[in-house]
Amino acid sequence: MAREEPTPVEETVTLDCGTKITGFKENGRILKGKIKYPNGDSYRGSILENAAFGEGEMNYFNGDVYIGQMNEDKRSGQGQLFLANGNEYRGNFSDDMFEGSGVFKFVNGNVFTGKYANGKKNGEGLFEFQNGDYMKCDWKDGVPHGVGVIAEVGEENSAEWKNGQLMALV
Repeated sequence: MAREEPTPVEETVTLDCGTKITGFKENGRILKGKIKYPNGDSYRGSILENAAFGEGEMNYFNGDVYIGQMNEDKRSGQGQLFLANGNEYRGNFSDDMFEGSGVFKFVNGNVFTGKYANGKKNGEGLFEFQNGDYMKCDWKDGVPHGVGVIAEVGEENSAEWKNGQLMALV
């Protein structure tokens, strides 16, 4: 006679902090399911040690949506962040911040493609305005800094910025 496997049952666990985790247990732990946080955020995807880990989707109470990799309830690795105001970011994250290469599309049609560190533009980047103008330069702490190129109405000029201020067109 064949041994019958028990039918998995969905369970909900409430942590001391008020977070509720719902899913099917495997080896005594929920590995895939849903997490509802006390602040109104919710997550659906892979779970490890009672936290969002691996691939999943986080829906924030403010209307933002993140789809991608998580580590201990934080955005980490490749992902896409769709902001409630219509802006969106696709690229790398670390410790819940933009990190490495990414593309940020503004709802007004402007696009930044480049490097990020600690959530800010840092390193090489191209800022394209919706009217076709662009700036290609280095960025430091979120603002243009150093030598680069600025193009307006199809005319390209060398430029120099210092801490976000355009110092000279060459």
